[in-house]
Parts: sequence; structure tokens; C-alpha cells
Amino acid sequence: MQRTNFAVSWEQIGDANENEDTYALSTIHTLQDAVRELIECMGLGPCERSDRVTEGKSTHLLLLAGVFRGGHEILAKARLALDSVDKTVTMNFIVR
Repeated sequence: MQRTNFAVSWEQIGDANENEDTYALSTIHTLQDAVRELIECMGLGPCERSDRVTEGKSTHLLLLAGVFRGGHEILAKARLALDSVDKTVTMNFIVR
């Protein structure tokens, strides 16, 4: 499910059913690998070309959209950060 204006859709859904958590992705060593794995694992589609990580960046925001059981639309934001010392990725994941 593609969203042409993720920010508008995000606000329309609202935060009444928002869940947020932070994870250490210790087996993933690049932001692009994290993006690829998240898209595959979550079964959600990337929005606004956020599946493309700019070379040399240490942070990235991945925007995702999809449909959950029962036909409920969901949106997600994955804030990714690469630790330059140990080359692991930390993810803050928010779902609405």
C-alpha cells in the first residue's frame, strides 16, 4: 500500500492506537540492510522512497504502510541509527 503523503495519513490515523518500542538489531550492520530486512520481515511497503538510504548517513527514517488482519490500515515509522563503533543498528519503531 503506497502513500503519496505519509505525514497526512499519519495524522489522520491519530495516536489513539499507537505503539512504540526500541530495538537493538545486533546482527544487522548497515542501514540499507536494516531497511531491506524490515520490509521483508514486516510485510509492509515503503513509502515516499524511504527504502533508499543515502550513502554515508548514520541515521535513516523508514516509512511503511500496509494492511493488518481484518483490513485495518497500518502505518509505521522506523527510526534507524548506525553505531559507528560497533557497526550495529538501533531502531525506534512506531506503529499506528
